[in-house]
Amino acid sequence: ATLERGLKDRVRTQVGLRPRTMPESVSPTQAARMAGINPSYELELESSAPYQEMIRQIHTLFFQDRMEAKIGKINDSARRSVEESGVSILYLAVGFLEWYETNQSSRASYAPLLVLPVTIQRQSSASRWRYFLKGNGEPLTDNIALRLRLNEEGLDLPEFGEDGEIVTYLERVRDAIKHKNAWAVHQFATVGLFAFANIQMWKDLIPD
Repeated sequence: ATLERGLKDRVRTQVGLRPRTMPESVSPTQAARMAGINPSYELELESSAPYQEMIRQIHTLFFQDRMEAKIGKINDSARRSVEESGVSILYLAVGFLEWYETNQSSRASYAPLLVLPVTIQRQSSASRWRYFLKGNGEPLTDNIALRLRLNEEGLDLPEFGEDGEIVTYLERVRDAIKHKNAWAVHQFATVGLFAFANIQMWKDLIPD
């Protein structure tokens, strides 16, 4: 790999291309800006777009090798969970609530507001892997665990509506927490492992 990289660098020089930007000399944020990608975690969501239309191409602040390792680890853990317990714990989380245990606390906690069960698929393309995020047919739902947790403190978070408009829901949550000091709603999105198995059991047991 080292010899191949050296050969490619020499060819770049011979054909008049500028020297390659070394990953160790630039941060992921800098690399994103150089590629014309906004590195902010705050997503620009269209108020009229349902969640199905929100994502076409996903950007991450990871270089290729680091991203491959991250996706592989997440996918392996998700697959083991299905094999061992029959429960998928891989979700796309959209919108996060920044909240605090007490008014005196300076340590922020972050909880997803909306979650969607997903799977990660990959295909080989031009000597590299291409990754695809796919829903499993279940709808986007609000985080019932968070709603129950905050309900114990007398705070009622709104339920996610059938219109599927994320921005509208996030605005409703902002309105519900406006009396809370330092609490905030962020338009973040992440793919990760969330243990909602007990919540699914709770949903199955409660009366209609």
